[in-house]
Amino acid sequence: MDLHSHTSRSDGILTPSELVQAASAAGLRLLAITDHDTLAGVRDLRRSNSVPPGLEVLPGIELNSVVAEPVQVGENEVHVLGIGVDPDDDELEEALSQQRRSRRTRFDRMVRRLRELGMPIDKELEAQPKVNDEDALGRPRIARAMIAAGYATSVEDAFTRHLSRGRAAYVPRLGLNAIESIRAIRSAGGLASLAHFSEALEHIGFLRELMAAGLNGLEVYYRSYTPEVVEQLRQVALELRLVMTGGTDFHGDRESYAEAHAELYLPDSIEPALRDGLRHSTPRVDTADIEDLRVAYDSQLRMRVPEPLPSRIEVERDGPALRFVFPYGGMISYSDLDGLNGPDLDAYIARQIGFFTERGKRFEWKYHGHDQPLDLPDRLRAAGLVPEELETVVIARVADVSGRAHVLPEGVTLRQVTARREFDRIAAFEQQIWGEDHMDLPDMFESERDADPDSISIVVAEAGGDVVSAAWIRFERGTDFATLWGGATLPEWRRRGIYRATVAYRAALAASRGFRLLQVDSSADSRPILERLGFVAVTTTTPYVWTPG
Repeated sequence: MDLHSHTSRSDGILTPSELVQAASAAGLRLLAITDHDTLAGVRDLRRSNSVPPGLEVLPGIELNSVVAEPVQVGENEVHVLGIGVDPDDDELEEALSQQRRSRRTRFDRMVRRLRELGMPIDKELEAQPKVNDEDALGRPRIARAMIAAGYATSVEDAFTRHLSRGRAAYVPRLGLNAIESIRAIRSAGGLASLAHFSEALEHIGFLRELMAAGLNGLEVYYRSYTPEVVEQLRQVALELRLVMTGGTDFHGDRESYAEAHAELYLPDSIEPALRDGLRHSTPRVDTADIEDLRVAYDSQLRMRVPEPLPSRIEVERDGPALRFVFPYGGMISYSDLDGLNGPDLDAYIARQIGFFTERGKRFEWKYHGHDQPLDLPDRLRAAGLVPEELETVVIARVADVSGRAHVLPEGVTLRQVTARREFDRIAAFEQQIWGEDHMDLPDMFESERDADPDSISIVVAEAGGDVVSAAWIRFERGTDFATLWGGATLPEWRRRGIYRATVAYRAALAASRGFRLLQVDSSADSRPILERLGFVAVTTTTPYVWTPG
C-alpha cells in the first residue's frame, strides 16, 4: 500500500501512467494518488484506462492549507490528504481551482523575487514540461529550474537556501485554511488525513479543532519517521480515534519509486480501519450547512437550562459557564468562555474543582473540539482532570430520519414506557451492558417526568419479554432540537437493525411534536450508523472528569 504519492500533474516527476506502472512493478495492490490541489492525474488514468491489473488506485488530493496564529507549525501551513474523494464533485473542483489560482500567484511572485535577486530562471522554466490550468504549480518546479540554471545543487538545497520560510525568495502561502480544506474533502466523500505532522503530540488542542471540522485521519507511517515517532503518532491516533494512514510522499527527484517504497513501513493491519473510514466518510453536505448546524447547537443547547427544572438538579451560572449539580455529580457547560485564557483560565478551572471538592462530588467539564483557547485540554489535564472517551456530535433534520422505514428482527417489539417498574428494568439492563451501577436512572427519569411529562420519552426494545435495547429522547423545549440518548443493545442482538429502529422511532416522536433537528453525542460504534441515516458531524466532545481524592 501507499496512500500518499505525486505525479507530474502537480510536483512529481513521473506521469500518472508511469507512476502506476512503477507502483505495480514494485508489487503494490493499493495506491492513492494525492497530487497537490488537482485531480487531473486521476482523470488522466480514467481516460487512458492505463491502471495495471491487480492495482487499485484511490483518487486523492493533498491540500496545502494555511494555519493562522496562535498555532505555530512549520511554515504556518499544514497539509491535508483527501483520500477517496469523488473526482467529479463540482464543489471540490471549484475549491481546487481557487487553490491552483492562488498557487499560480505565489509561483509568479517567487519567480519575480528570484529575478530581483539576480537568479532568473525564465528559460529553465520554459524548458520544463508544459502545464495547463489543471496542473498545480509548486516550489519543486522552481527548485528544478534553479538546479538547471546552476543556482542550486538539489531540490533540498534550493529550499534550504532560497525557497523556505525566512529565505529571500520565500512568499507566504495563499488559499484555503486547514478547516476549509477538511470540509471540502469530507463534503466530497473523502477521508481527511493530516499529512507528515510529526509534531502532533504537541498540538492536541489544534488536532481537536480540526477534528471538529471533520478531520478523521492521521498519517502515522511516513518513510522518514523513526520507529519512536511512528509509535508516538500511533498512540495519538488511537487516543483520538483517527484512522491511521501512511505513504511515501513520492515525487521522484531522488530515487525510483521502488526505492522510495522500500523505505516505507505500512502494515496491512491498518487497512480494515481505512476501508471503514472510506465507507463512512460524510456524504456530500454543504459546508455552510454544517456551520449553521454547529452554530445552532452552540447557541440553543450548550447553555440551555430545562424549564421547569427537575427537582434533583441544581444549576447556577459562574462567569461564562453553567454549573450543574446532580445527585451523582456535576457538569460544567458553556458555549463560549468569553476570552478566558492563561492564568485567568487556570484560576477558573481551579474554582470549579474547589466547588465540587467541597461537596465530595466528581464533575465533568464538557469540552468541545472547536472550543477556544486551543490549549484548554492541556490546562484541564494539568489541573488533574482526566479525559474520557471522545464522542462526535452529529445532527440531522428530523424530516430526513423520521420517514425512514425500519424493520425489526422477528420477535422484537418497540414501545414507550412510563412506569417505575419499567425504569428499574432499564437500570438493570444498563448495568448488565456496562458492568456499572445505573440505579440512578429510574430516579432521573421520574424527576424529569414529574417536572414536565412531555420533556422525555423512554423506549424499550423487547424480545421474549426481556429488554434487549433501551433509548430515550429529550424534547428541548424552546429550541429546534430533540436529543437522543441511550441506545445500548445486548451483544447477541447487535447488527440486526435495532439501534436504527430506535432512532427512526424517536425521530417520528420528534416530528409529531414539531421539532426540526435531532442531536446525538455519538460513539465510534454508533456514528457510522447515524451517518448512514443522514446525520452529519459538526464537532467532537470529550468529558474531562475530576474525581475527589
